Amino acid sequence: MKCLLRPLLRIYLKTLVKLAIFIHRPVVVAVAGSMNKHIAKEAIVKELLYCKIDARAGRRGFNTDIGLPLTVLNLPSGFNSYKDWRRTVIIAPRVIFKKMERVLVLEFGISEVGDSQYLLSIVKPQIIVITEITARYIENFKNTDQIIREYECLVTNINEDGLVVANIDNLNIRKLVLSVKAPLITFGFNVKADNVIDSVGVRTTGQSVIIKTSDKSQCLNVDRFGKHHAYAAVISQIVLKYFLSNDKSVQKKTKV
Repeated sequence: MKCLLRPLLRIYLKTLVKLAIFIHRPVVVAVAGSMNKHIAKEAIVKELLYCKIDARAGRRGFNTDIGLPLTVLNLPSGFNSYKDWRRTVIIAPRVIFKKMERVLVLEFGISEVGDSQYLLSIVKPQIIVITEITARYIENFKNTDQIIREYECLVTNINEDGLVVANIDNLNIRKLVLSVKAPLITFGFNVKADNVIDSVGVRTTGQSVIIKTSDKSQCLNVDRFGKHHAYAAVISQIVLKYFLSNDKSVQKKTKV
């Protein structure tokens, strides 16, 4: 029974998401990578909301064929309950007409061949953030190059008015960015990055992160410890600057 219902549920939710996206036209930011997606996603939304940009984060772990549509529509999962799924399916058509946030920050989970293509068929991001590419889920791929090709599918589908944000401390991502045609901003401790993490200092309430670009330095105060939180802080600044510089509706609301 489950084998029959899952494909039908996929089609149903995908159709509703495409209708909702067509009606509301949100800007989609997708965060993809083998790890640290949730931390980066939360940092982006926190920064956007602080600057009064209407944004919503997708729920943690809702990043696959069923979870992604649910998080776009802001619907609950039925998990293993037929009764709960029935309720979700019934209310779903009404949800697509409800007000949607200007910016949706979503996780894209890549664990098998073909995942990227399917997620892109549900929703097309304007911005893609690549956090890490490791051998996680390698059992579902022939080799690491096949994993990289999945992420290549994501970055090559970003339009010229979009943005790819990539962590070039990661060797696999350094290979990946060679295929990027859209505007690209790199970050990391690597001195060749566009946004170089020059130093990280420990404070009593977190850490201070110094970022250097070609024309200036910036100090970020991060209330969490760890390299992954430093990365997330840099990512959030890059995405925020994109919206303040490129999105006219955001510029109007924030009076930039």
